[in-house]
Formats: sequence, structure tokens, C-alpha cells
Amino acid sequence: MDQITLLIAAFGSVSVVLLSPPRALAAYVGVLVWYPSYLTVQVGTIDLSVSRIVITVFLLRCITSPCLRTRFTRDALDIWVLASLLIGMTAYYLANPSSRSFENRLGFFTDTAFVYVCFRLAIHDRASFVLFVKLTAVIVAALALVGLAEAVSFRHYFAWLKAYRRWRTPGPEMVEAIPEGRWGFVRACGPFGHPIMFGITFAMFLPLVCMLRREKGLWRYATWVLAGLLAIGALSSMSSGPWVMLIAVLFFLALKRWRQWFKHLVIGALVLILLVSIVSNRPFYHVLFSFANPLGGAGWHRARLIDAAIDTVGQWWLAGFGGRDPGWGRYVGMAWTDITNHYLLIA
Repeated sequence: MDQITLLIAAFGSVSVVLLSPPRALAAYVGVLVWYPSYLTVQVGTIDLSVSRIVITVFLLRCITSPCLRTRFTRDALDIWVLASLLIGMTAYYLANPSSRSFENRLGFFTDTAFVYVCFRLAIHDRASFVLFVKLTAVIVAALALVGLAEAVSFRHYFAWLKAYRRWRTPGPEMVEAIPEGRWGFVRACGPFGHPIMFGITFAMFLPLVCMLRREKGLWRYATWVLAGLLAIGALSSMSSGPWVMLIAVLFFLALKRWRQWFKHLVIGALVLILLVSIVSNRPFYHVLFSFANPLGGAGWHRARLIDAAIDTVGQWWLAGFGGRDPGWGRYVGMAWTDITNHYLLIA
């Protein structure tokens, strides 16, 4: 599998060198979402995924291109974004000083800062941005069809590749067993490691695809087909996280037409939260998760983890838990803290 991974990385690297910057950026997105990130090439103690190799090559191309550098104009957002990334890396390392945490944050920096810098250098006007969005929309929409196929066929087509992961060797049951279904469908995850990440990907790209409705000709009508496929991709994960994110995206896309009502909606929501908390004599999120609980148990679980975060805020507000389990499992009768609050474990 190492040879195949290197071959894919080489093909992606050549693509981002030869293609125009917007097309090269779309090629990187294609590699990122279609090739499993858990398939890596080991260099010393560092595991290099295909996406990290490709974005590093693309970054070298961008910073060595006089044409791309001269068109770049720095603004305040660039400083804020890069500063926040550096602060996050430093806080994590200080909370958990080790060579492993340094490698972890170095990978995080590659996945975030490298991509941000490449995007800022490669996309310089509306035409280049629209071209990138068109190509990315087709790439991600095709992946949504895989999600739909997995959801209805009760098969994970990429599951057999998990046997080649370096950091964890699953047993045969993890690769071959039919996954648990929900409402007659399986939780699709495609080439991703988890259905939640798979579904969130489609909801994340949906606003970009919807901007194509302003284009003329075929793309104006194709936008609705592509947007529908991305919505199906998010739903195919059968996970509440992507579903809620999809609802939020659709809500804010609709709200864009009535932006003058946004302030009134925020004030109304705050008043409603206050009234519900007073009348029910319990936190608003307890009431919300009691009714907005389509997957059974997940809502109560999340409400209790919010309680845990509030009760222990003095322990994690500055630097998290340094990668250690905070022991919140006792709030929900579990021996470990669920991945729902993984953001605190790696903060």
C-alpha cells in the first residue's frame, strides 16, 4: 500500500505543479476528500498523508512563483488567522510537552496554515474563485453519490483500506462487519475515518456551491443539482452533527435574502432562551436536547457533556487537558469521554 500511496502522492504533486493555480487547488481538494487520510507514508517517526505531501508541493510552487507573489496583498485577516494557529499550537504543546505532541501540531499546521496560504496566493480574483468552486463542486458531488450508495447498500466501500492504517491495526470484524444502521440506512463514511467528518464535508462546501446560482448558462441550473447532491451526502452520514450543520447552512443561506431581520432574530432567540429556562426551571439546552433528539440518547448525552464542561471550566479554559481524558465519562455512565468533546482533549 505504501507504493500506491506514493504513486497517488506523486500524481497529485505533478498535478498541482502543472495545472493553473485554481485548478491545482481543486486537485488538492480532490486528493483530500477522495484518498483516505489514514493511509500514510512513514518518514522516520512522521506519518505523511497524500494530502500533506501535495499541499506542501503546491505551497513551494506558490511561494517560488513571482507572478503569484506579486498579486498577493496582505490584510488583517491573514495576520489574525496565522496568529490564532500559532497560539493554538503553542498552547497545546505547553499543556503536553513531548515530541509526539510536537509532531501532532506540526501536522495540524500543515493541514491549516499551508492550505490557507496556498488559497490566498492561488485565488486572486472572482474568475479564479468561481473556477475553483466549479471544479470542487463536481468533485465533492461525485463523492456524495458514494455516500448515497453506501447508505442504501449497507456497505462501506473503503473499509478494507483500514487494515493498512499504521497507528492502529483493526481486527477482521472492524473491516468486514456490516455497520449498524439507522432508520433502514447505514452511516456512510466513504474514504473518511468517521461518518460525522464525512457528512460535515458536504455541509461545509454547500455555501460555495450555492454561489454558482449567480452564474449564467448551464451552471446556473446545475447549481441546484449539485447542491441537492451535497445535501444528500450530508444526510447519508446518518449523524446528527452533519444534519444540524446542514440545517444551519440552509437557514443562513435563506436568511441572506432578509438580512435586515437578523438582529431581530438574535434578540428574539435570546428572549426565547431566557423564557424557556425560567418556565422549565432547567438549562435551555436540556429542553432543546429533550425534543431535538432524533437519534435517541444522543441529545441527553450531549446535554450532560455540556454540564461537564461548565462544571470543570476552571480546569480547561486556558490550555485544555493536554490530550488526556478529563474523566467526563461518569456524567453519562461511561468509562471514557466520548469523541463529542474531542475538541477539549486536543485544545
